[in-house]
Amino acid sequence: MLNRLVKKSRSALLLGLVFLAAACGGSAAKSAATNDQARSSAPAVSSPASSQAHSDAVAVSSAANREFGTILTNGTGRTLYFFDNDKPIKPQSSCTGQCLKAWPLVPASESSAVGPGVDAAKLGHVVRTDGQTQLTYNNWPLYTYSGDTAAGDTNGQGIGGIWHVAGVDGKPITAAPVQ
Repeated sequence: MLNRLVKKSRSALLLGLVFLAAACGGSAAKSAATNDQARSSAPAVSSPASSQAHSDAVAVSSAANREFGTILTNGTGRTLYFFDNDKPIKPQSSCTGQCLKAWPLVPASESSAVGPGVDAAKLGHVVRTDGQTQLTYNNWPLYTYSGDTAAGDTNGQGIGGIWHVAGVDGKPITAAPVQ
């Protein structure tokens, strides 16, 4: 319901901009309409805690991985992880303090878009106890790993037996597929 309200607000704002641009004789109306159509075609998740300007950059995508099959990645191709201490039944993040230095959270924005192969219905967010809004997938909070230095690295897999690569199906990958 919140997504519909956000989309209606965007549409009303766009309509106002179109009329304003038309009255001024500019071509900004066509550009604004084209940009809004491109934005509205991408699935999004709303964050009630954020009132700042948003980016429609892809926040969660998928990538084929030789070891683990199809995995979740962020917009720059970095592997996303699930933390066993987080519970997807009532989404919450258990990674705080020093943990966040090694395992940075994936922040949510007003419009966090998904890439091809990602189920937009599984994308959500949780407001953490520190006030930050973190993206979730299938109710699992999402993290990157500071030890991954390049797109496609999976160096965080299995650390402590509680950190796992996020599968595109929304489940932690606990072992490499048998080949």
